[in-house]
Amino acid sequence: MTARRTVVAAAALLAAVSTGCAASEPEGTPADSPTPTSTPASDAAREARVGPTQRLTFVPTRLTLDGVPAAATVERVDTLPSGVLGLPANSDHVGWWESGALAGEAYGTVVIAGHVDSATQGLGFFAHLLAIEVGQDVTLSGSGATQRYRVRAVHDVPKAELAVNTDAFAGDVRGRLLLVTCSGPFDRRTGSYAQNRLVYADPIGTAERTAG
Repeated sequence: MTARRTVVAAAALLAAVSTGCAASEPEGTPADSPTPTSTPASDAAREARVGPTQRLTFVPTRLTLDGVPAAATVERVDTLPSGVLGLPANSDHVGWWESGALAGEAYGTVVIAGHVDSATQGLGFFAHLLAIEVGQDVTLSGSGATQRYRVRAVHDVPKAELAVNTDAFAGDVRGRLLLVTCSGPFDRRTGSYAQNRLVYADPIGTAERTAG
């Protein structure tokens, strides 16, 4: 496991995501979090590649949910030097945590986070996660490669407990996908939701080259 997947970085994202997603925040407003110590790999090193074991991995740029006609553009996001996690300004886009796992990797958590809604743009793409079901398929694609996943668990976790009561962003687990957005009651006083929805999905086979 490389330095970019350290426990320190994961803890930073836990804190960042657990306080984000407020509908009243300006789009893309990051949430307060500790600063991670990991450093993402260079762009060249992050493109679709085949490692020593011939396992295909890639940076996701598109996400589709079975049963949902539209697809979401996936942008790179990370914890910033100020110690906050930036999310895409467009609520129809979602963000791939670039200090986490690549799609297709044998170990680690591929983390995709996004707004459930926006005060100015309405429902975000990840509003679909409020109706997602176990057994539903999720597909990531990018750089001429595709990896399919199947949802195995859906949990709503109080934001105050997320960072201490889950291993959501662990890097020492078999490869998996985690989708994160906000859920639960909306507190107009604080301008945020009470919970985070965590959608866990396991890979269906390994990543494949896209035909054509």
